[in-house]
Amino acid sequence: MTQDCFMTLTLIHLLYLFYGFLVLFGVLALAAIWHMVKFGTYGTRNYVALFLFLAGVSVVMWGTFTLLRDVDWSRPLLQGLTLRAPSRISL
Repeated sequence: MTQDCFMTLTLIHLLYLFYGFLVLFGVLALAAIWHMVKFGTYGTRNYVALFLFLAGVSVVMWGTFTLLRDVDWSRPLLQGLTLRAPSRISL
């Protein structure tokens, strides 16, 4: 007797991976900002670099969420993927 495993992957699974990436990026970006403020020079160069970094991140995030807004996340990526255990193993 074999047991089948039936599953459907949707685009929402990729969105969850993207959210994980955003959390990791956020932690690393906060560490970078903290290092720039704590250990950077106290002139205007450090604050200009910090502003450019934050502006660049803001533009990329805005563009990403603008493009992802209209996606149907319930659309199947892999539909009807059936995994079957072998009924007989021969060596």
